[in-house]
Amino acid sequence: MPAPRTPVEAFRKRLNDLLLERFEGKYTVLAKRAGIPISSMQHYIHFSKHIPGGEHLARLAQACGVTSDFLLSGAQTVRPADLLSKPIPVAQGAGQEVERQLSVPLFRCTCPKECAFAEDVPPVAKARSRVVIPTDMVSKHNFHRLIGVLLDGHLKTAAGGEGGRIVIDWDTRTLDWEHRLFYFDGTKHMVGRVKQTEGGMLAADWNGQSPVVLPKTAKVLGRVVALLTAP
Repeated sequence: MPAPRTPVEAFRKRLNDLLLERFEGKYTVLAKRAGIPISSMQHYIHFSKHIPGGEHLARLAQACGVTSDFLLSGAQTVRPADLLSKPIPVAQGAGQEVERQLSVPLFRCTCPKECAFAEDVPPVAKARSRVVIPTDMVSKHNFHRLIGVLLDGHLKTAAGGEGGRIVIDWDTRTLDWEHRLFYFDGTKHMVGRVKQTEGGMLAADWNGQSPVVLPKTAKVLGRVVALLTAP
């Protein structure tokens, strides 16, 4: 049985994994993105016996699109959406291609069984795959956490049978009848319209029909910022 990694070895492993995933293994590109000397980056990647100090650690985390805690401990939470280092062409309009895209972790609601959305922030480890969307679909992608939700089962019905996937801004939870919201209705996770009334929160389906009063245990989890129809 292999010996467990030391904290420094685990840090180097996570950093190298991110380097391969985001920068095709080119530490010079990561160094430039993070504003760290190339010699220092080479040391962190291959030889470091100590975890970088606060400023360099923060720069590395920001450049890789993760948190400092993730680099230090591997804590798996949804992070601000990853910007693809090598975008995949996506048709937009008349033959145009999107130059920059976001890679968002995609989850499936498994209510009433244990569900990733029941946690304060869905762990990345429970993501089923990823969904790719153009950056111009989401104005706050640099600051807000984005998650993808597969519209199947009861969520497909709630979305008018459209199916496909939605992208949620996990950090925007303002009740707004004009926007579709992702919420917990006290029993399962749903998508639709929600607003506050004197009698409590009122929820309706995707098109604002069939309103019902939600129980006190209900809560809004995020705003729908993108809908990708089923292929």
